[in-house]
Amino acid sequence: GPVWLPKQYNGKNRTFFFVGYEGLRERSLNAYTGTVPTEPEKRGDFSRSLDTNGTLLRIFDPRTTRLDPDRPAGTTRYLRDVFPGNALPASQLSGIAAAFLKYYPAPTQAGRGLSNFDNFFVAAANSLDADRVDLRVDHQVSPRHQVFFRYNWFENVNAQPLVYDNFASPVETPNRIPGINWIANHVWTLRPTTIFEHHFSQAQSETNRIPLSLGFDQSSLGLPRSVIDGQRVKYFPRVSISRLTQLGVTGTGYNSVVSKTWQYTAALTALRGRHTFKTGFDWRRFPVSINQSSPLAISAGGGFTAGPNPQAAAAATGHGLADLFL
Repeated sequence: GPVWLPKQYNGKNRTFFFVGYEGLRERSLNAYTGTVPTEPEKRGDFSRSLDTNGTLLRIFDPRTTRLDPDRPAGTTRYLRDVFPGNALPASQLSGIAAAFLKYYPAPTQAGRGLSNFDNFFVAAANSLDADRVDLRVDHQVSPRHQVFFRYNWFENVNAQPLVYDNFASPVETPNRIPGINWIANHVWTLRPTTIFEHHFSQAQSETNRIPLSLGFDQSSLGLPRSVIDGQRVKYFPRVSISRLTQLGVTGTGYNSVVSKTWQYTAALTALRGRHTFKTGFDWRRFPVSINQSSPLAISAGGGFTAGPNPQAAAAATGHGLADLFL
């Protein structure tokens, strides 16, 4: 509507404004299934760790690796022994592994078949929060000059649920996407058949994936200073463990991108009889700032405790958690 200030200014037929707001709060089901360690496995006891067919996942002691006395002549083949009782001695359990395991929840359901696979389920919700504000003011300075100014601000926040109920959940980092756009425009009617129009504008958009564990004290996990100090941005590591669902963020970790567009355009339009002539100028600048840092990655693939031949291990042998413990 028109701008009207009692006893100060009457902008009827001259100054107009518009203000708008839009908001969205959306939640969508995220049915999550994963594999977490059982209580015995957290103690290094794999005597009840089975595959889906009920076959015991045998855990071999890498310290017993030796040449196979029955190897064919002229070949090199190694042999390992299973840990007694398929359990790791308490004296060999790594304190670092034990610190990571505190971030795993307890199983919530029976695993597939006779195994522990897919023994964790939670029905959570993805979230999308979006806000937008628009403002525009039009003003007629004189019959020959009209100006307008438009401003737009928005922010979208996409987040996956913390399925482990802590920042070590294996989900993508929340993404906050703010932005602003504004433009100032002037139209000058030089004569009834000639118009000059120009504007100056800026558009800015950001992508901010900031881990919820940003600034996490990795020394609480027992990691050495030589590892911690070598990271530019510190947050909870990404821990990949075979036969278990990982700890830490999936996809992109820390990522901040700011993109801007500055623009100035000018155009002169003239009518001459049956012809229209137009000339103009367009200047743009596109600065971009990118700040990205991947998480510290720790991987335990299960090969360290597989066997009996470590060079060609049998299928139902080895476990990533056992590797991490050792």
